[in-house]
Amino acid sequence: MNIAIWNIEKFTDARLLDQIITTDTLFGGRTTTKYDRAPLLAYMQEVFTGNNTLAFMPEVFAVLEVLVDTNLALGAPPKKGGSGANGLLELLKLIKKWTKNDSWHLVPPLKRNPVAVKGVKTAQSEVVGVFYDKSEVKFRGPYAWIAGQSQAPGAGASAAYPHPWNKADITDGTKLAGQVRYYDSTRTEITFPSLNHRRPFLVDFDELKGSQRHIRCAFMHTSPGFHIGGTQAMAEIDELSGDAVGDPDICVCGGDFNVNDYSTAVATKSYKPLYSKRYKKVLTPKVNHSTHYYPKRKAKPSNRFEYMQEELIDNFLVRYRTKTAAKKAKYSGYSIDIVYPSPAPPFIPTLQDKLSRYPKFKKGDKPGPAALFRQWENFFHIRRCSDHTAIFLTI
Repeated sequence: MNIAIWNIEKFTDARLLDQIITTDTLFGGRTTTKYDRAPLLAYMQEVFTGNNTLAFMPEVFAVLEVLVDTNLALGAPPKKGGSGANGLLELLKLIKKWTKNDSWHLVPPLKRNPVAVKGVKTAQSEVVGVFYDKSEVKFRGPYAWIAGQSQAPGAGASAAYPHPWNKADITDGTKLAGQVRYYDSTRTEITFPSLNHRRPFLVDFDELKGSQRHIRCAFMHTSPGFHIGGTQAMAEIDELSGDAVGDPDICVCGGDFNVNDYSTAVATKSYKPLYSKRYKKVLTPKVNHSTHYYPKRKAKPSNRFEYMQEELIDNFLVRYRTKTAAKKAKYSGYSIDIVYPSPAPPFIPTLQDKLSRYPKFKKGDKPGPAALFRQWENFFHIRRCSDHTAIFLTI
């Protein structure tokens, strides 16, 4: 099974439209430039389709940092017509077009943090958009939509979602739901790490082919500044560490943890509780280098170390239900860095100019190679899409 996760920076429908960029001029005026969305969408298509290579086509693709109304309650679906909802619906249409596959659907998205309390620092309001190929996997909850909220099965009769999340061509008309609220053994609600911060979005899938495993995914985007406690709290979720027959065969905690693996002490502290539950981290700095791009004005074209920060902050942690399965497990992770010359296939560059064409960048950042590198057809359309790379897992 292939799973991809991408923090598409502040994702709304605006990410899929023509870009209107306003900049200050040298003499105090302002200039507005319009950029066609085509190169940005070409980049997104490469990422979402594994460069149109079937072996690397994700069955499940999670988009993080989808912005929604701050007044939505925890666990509520985005309202029809909102920019975040519109972006997810448009992206679903594009995924179907790019893959030539109408089997793609969207798990009904749910708000991941409560309404902000006045005077209390909070995270921006977000949902996770989880797209899945119905011909490859079956969405199975683990919760259901009961009495207008996501609840454990048995709490009442499941019902239809509000429009548009009840439409069969969008969410398959499902009455199942992902999970956004978690409780410990005393029925005290788990926070990540405090009241107003974002929770994981937990969803279950069954593989329809091959080993037909039951796979549970907890997609997380921690609140900056609270990333250590937010990551540690994931280990408190009992639903992510079951060893009994009937529990998921594999659990995957993945996303933008805001935990930089180049800071060994912080990474160890953040992930240690998950390690104690037999989770194994997939991406490493030595192999994957970074998942975070420099801003356009700082990016340099000579090599990837000068357009990508040393910030490996997106990752997968994987747990198998039995120790025997874990010992036999084979999985691989990629940080999808599209800029030439990294990585090797399946993902290829979308830049028109290869970095090897540029002379060695020199100190001072003057016009020349850097100016060409940063133009819209090159690095700019990647950086305007997101400050993060996508990450990709095969299990």
